[in-house]
Amino acid sequence: MQPAIRLATPEDRDEVVRLRLAFIADVRGVDAATFGHEFTEVTRRYLDDVERLGRIRTWLAEPAGGGPAAGIISVLRNDAPPLPGHHLAHEGYVVNLWVAPPARRQGLARTLLQTALDDAPSWGLRRLYLHATEAGRPLYEQTGFLPDDRWMGTALT
Repeated sequence: MQPAIRLATPEDRDEVVRLRLAFIADVRGVDAATFGHEFTEVTRRYLDDVERLGRIRTWLAEPAGGGPAAGIISVLRNDAPPLPGHHLAHEGYVVNLWVAPPARRQGLARTLLQTALDDAPSWGLRRLYLHATEAGRPLYEQTGFLPDDRWMGTALT
């Protein structure tokens, strides 16, 4: 039975933090426990802040029989200047799409991503963008995401 997808609420903060840390740990190939209490609390405060400002939407995939969420997707809404033909002045940054290893290869990531894509117009987003992992790239390409060689970035710290 497929897990239920639902919009997270402020009461889900502990679960959202847990899944965000699991996502980062998985991508980096480390144990989430190595992040420590300080990083956990910084993450919690960040999520509290962007939630309070109405700048993030998170969906959880919950097992039909109950228990911890098996997957997550969060979209951070960023302001963007209007463009000719694209007057909507917001873009969504997918800050995490993650499914727990035992729940992978069952279509859950695709369902979470499609949920965010379907919601984007109601939130006034003109596009979604993300940083793709190698594991996630095929899914993103199959759902219409395209690589863009024009973007560059630099770490400032």
